[in-house]
Amino acid sequence: MRTRQSLLDDFRSRLLNQLEERLLCVDVGARWGADGSLMLLRDKAKLLCFDPDTEECARLQAMHPTEQIEYVPLALSSDGRDLTLHVTREPACSSIFPPIAALHQKYPALAVIEPVQVERVPSTTLDGYLAKGKFGKPDLFKLDTQGSELDILHGSVDNLSRACFIDIEVEFNPIYAGQALFSDVDLFLRKKGFALWRIQHLVHYTHGSPPNSSAPPVTVASYLGQLETANPGYGQLFWGQAHYVREEYLATSASPIDAESARKAAVIASAYGYWDLALMILQKCPATTQAAAELGGILSS
Repeated sequence: MRTRQSLLDDFRSRLLNQLEERLLCVDVGARWGADGSLMLLRDKAKLLCFDPDTEECARLQAMHPTEQIEYVPLALSSDGRDLTLHVTREPACSSIFPPIAALHQKYPALAVIEPVQVERVPSTTLDGYLAKGKFGKPDLFKLDTQGSELDILHGSVDNLSRACFIDIEVEFNPIYAGQALFSDVDLFLRKKGFALWRIQHLVHYTHGSPPNSSAPPVTVASYLGQLETANPGYGQLFWGQAHYVREEYLATSASPIDAESARKAAVIASAYGYWDLALMILQKCPATTQAAAELGGILSS
């Protein structure tokens, strides 16, 4: 007997193959390779991955010598200016904003953001880069650039109109001096027609060594309305991964969805494991109600 996960994987594959157009997924800050969720879509997608490290992009491209995945050794910004890159002990933590010294000095887990050198790097806007090629508009944005995500979005406004989903790292307390915080990013994306779906990987950092005793548990309400107990641990909340979806895909919106958009949004949601969101999107479009019924049957089995 097949598992429910195998049935869901098969459903995603068939839905992906039904798309009339190839997806365009933009991954900004792809130092460790294209995001795993995006890789699930690669059979019917172009993955366009940006990172300013030329050597890292060449290494990653050699690992994926295929037209479907392209690593572009460029930094992105709002206006194409030259950037000051603060290279840190862990290169993946490098930022155009200077790391806050007190954090890498006093928070053990943040020692990785200690700056080791400063470089000047050229940049371009995503709008400018896409306008020079025959890419079309992105369906998915993933941004993880250590505080410069909002700056990059300001240089991407011409290409946000068709995006179904935005996966973006957000900070609730600053790690880099001068960076935008979650409230700034959230306001910008809401004004562009997106709604927050979920925040994953809420990361807390502790000053010094945590106490030996356990932190007191707290009671929280799950999305099913049931009470669950969660241990919050110690430390201050600093960052998380926020996922946004177009507002018209929500059940609370009266805006119609065409079949191609519904399939694209649903298959992207499924790649992130949001099968409830995929089902809701398919149910909103009359042309995809049969697919919705099939998915609903799998999820209820």
